[in-house]
Amino acid sequence: MKKVIKFIKPRIVKVTCPEMGLKGTGFIISEEGHIATNFHVIGQVDQNGRVHYAKKITVSNLIIGETDATIVHDIKDTASVLHDYSIIKIDKNGLEHFEIGKGNEVEEGDEVYFGGFPITQNTLTSHKGYVSSLRKAPTRFGTDFQKVIDIDGTVVGGNSGGPLIIKKGENYIVVGIISQQVAYLSEAFQHLEQFLKVQMTSPNAGSVFIGGMNPNAALFETIKTLKTNLSTGIGTAIFVDYLGQEFEKIKK
Repeated sequence: MKKVIKFIKPRIVKVTCPEMGLKGTGFIISEEGHIATNFHVIGQVDQNGRVHYAKKITVSNLIIGETDATIVHDIKDTASVLHDYSIIKIDKNGLEHFEIGKGNEVEEGDEVYFGGFPITQNTLTSHKGYVSSLRKAPTRFGTDFQKVIDIDGTVVGGNSGGPLIIKKGENYIVVGIISQQVAYLSEAFQHLEQFLKVQMTSPNAGSVFIGGMNPNAALFETIKTLKTNLSTGIGTAIFVDYLGQEFEKIKK
């Protein structure tokens, strides 16, 4: 694992979009500063189905420091939104980067590695896991289906956009993009949050205190913290093929 961490550390970045309140992970895919991440790390789809990208995107790690990035893929192409990937670029050269592999290079039971920046901290965390299943699932913002990789590993909020890596010879290549943690408790937490919001806005709720603390407000903050840090030990990654095809078009 020490060898893996040494390899991936300079190649993974933190991605932040301040005005949209978005945070996640990205990974360097060219020495000229191209970086891959999830669409949902740098953009959102509103209730009317309109796509909005962040106007300011910042990336950072210990090697490159902190710098602004720009979107370089075709933002009008719906494939990047549906399949939840994006390609951004920073003004740096000579960067250590990942090789983009193909989804068919990974099989169930394979040992995989991934890294990312959890929402609650600024340091890179690295993990090892196993491919628990390969399956088709609905795209994030559509009814089409795509191939995904289920990982038996600690995926938490903020890991989105990070690389899923396998060892190939003496090298490490990317076969997937971490997309989400699978935490089925999150839906229950969401309902409880909504209930507490109603409770806290009721006329009498604000006057109830236990030990100098409003119990509804305390429970609300506790649930927010649990949601941010919760991991069931299962995560999902998107096959890297969609990203690879887009990157080939950009390089031409």
